[in-house]
Formats: sequence, C-alpha cells, structure tokens
Amino acid sequence: MGGKEKVSNPNRFVLKVSNSSRTMIFPAPKRGLNYIVSTNVNSGRNANGEVVGQVVGRDIYKLDQMEWAWLPAPVWEAMLQMFSEFFVNVTFWDFVNGRWITLKMYPGDRSAEPYWIDYGNDTPLYYTNCKLNLIDCGINGDIGTDYTPGTPTGSPYKPKGQGGGTGGDTPDSDEGRWDDDIWDLIPY
Repeated sequence: MGGKEKVSNPNRFVLKVSNSSRTMIFPAPKRGLNYIVSTNVNSGRNANGEVVGQVVGRDIYKLDQMEWAWLPAPVWEAMLQMFSEFFVNVTFWDFVNGRWITLKMYPGDRSAEPYWIDYGNDTPLYYTNCKLNLIDCGINGDIGTDYTPGTPTGSPYKPKGQGGGTGGDTPDSDEGRWDDDIWDLIPY
C-alpha cells in the first residue's frame, strides 16, 4: 500500500451535539459504540398469508452503548448539561450513506460511577464508566448537514490544536466553559 496510511486518532471528532444555546464536541467514546438503524414498516398479511408492507418515514438511528472509561467531572457534567433542553441536534457519520448528517435526537439512560472524590467538599473529581445513548426523533436537525471534517468548530470543550478552545479560557461557570488544560487529564 503506497504512501502513508491514516490511523485512528482518539481525539478526533465523533459527535457534535448542539442545543439552542451552545455546541459541544464530545470526546470520542471508547470502542463499542453501536450504530443502530431501524426501518419503520406498516405491515400485515394479505388473504394469501403473505407479508405485505410499506416503509413509513425514513430510517431511524440510535447511537447506542457510547461509553467513556474515564472523564474529569467537569467534562462529563458539561456533556450531560447539553441535554437540559432534552432535544439536541447531533452531527455524526452516517455509515449507511457515507456522509456527515445532523439529526434531532434525545438522550436515553445516562450513567456513571464517581471515581475520585475531593474530600475537601465531597464532590467527584472524575467519573468512570460514563454511559449514554442517543435516539433519533425521526426529523432532521435544525442546523443542517454542513460539517466538513477538519473544520474548526470553536468549541471550548475540544482540545487545543484540534479546532477548539480559545487558548485562554478559564473556569467560568456562567459561560459553561472550562480551561483547555482539562484535556491534559484524559488518558488516551
């Protein structure tokens, strides 16, 4: 195979999640993410006992079994806060059609285990086994399908040098931003 081969990078974009007030690039989950595509069908049997049916709407997607083995508390909490409005727009790779798509989705169950506790104020510093799934609402997202891989997004939650952050962010809970150095704590 001549030339350089591209290899997987754990820091690469996998999911862009947007609500009405902000956008966040989620860290890539560990291996095990399942894309599920369901086709809704109105079906039954005719007088001959044969199955007859008709596809209803478009295929429905589910991003299932997303898991992050270990995340700093501010990152996991920021990810969960993206669902404060319940419905979000999610941009991800459509493996059926081979392109980036944006769909309106909602979260399923979310869970995590507190890992290290700050004994000064009894709050988690890190979470382990952070789990989440996203389910398609059946309608296209509000922000279109114009994502081009490698394009900077300006998300303060994405590592420096990966198209995100402003380089000088400091913790500021009013804006929901965290210092880019938080990414130095994530083991890849």
